[in-house]
Amino acid sequence: QHLRQTLPASVPADSANMSAATATNAAAVVAIPVDADSQKSPLIVTQIWWSYIGGGIQGTLQITDGVNTPVNLDITKSGDDRLDLNPPLSFASTAAVTLTLSAGGVGVTGKVGMNAYRIK
Repeated sequence: QHLRQTLPASVPADSANMSAATATNAAAVVAIPVDADSQKSPLIVTQIWWSYIGGGIQGTLQITDGVNTPVNLDITKSGDDRLDLNPPLSFASTAAVTLTLSAGGVGVTGKVGMNAYRIK
């Protein structure tokens, strides 16, 4: 029988699973480590969300496992948005997954997060 272990669905800005840029022109990063559980379950990502505040935005959004980068988007406007992944992305349990919203430019602050889970 499969049980879902849900990672934070909407991680608040102070969660260890999400990093919001604390200063302007800094990257926001979510890092999910390798599955340390003996069952070794893949990471399933169903949604990525982000926001930028400021003007003159020149940013990128990437999710990678160190080998593959299935999402690599340029972002050039302020505000919030999301990417619903259907079918969802699946990353091997042996992969450390990193979601990065790059520094958006001088005077720009960004936040990023993902909805993800592992099947146990």
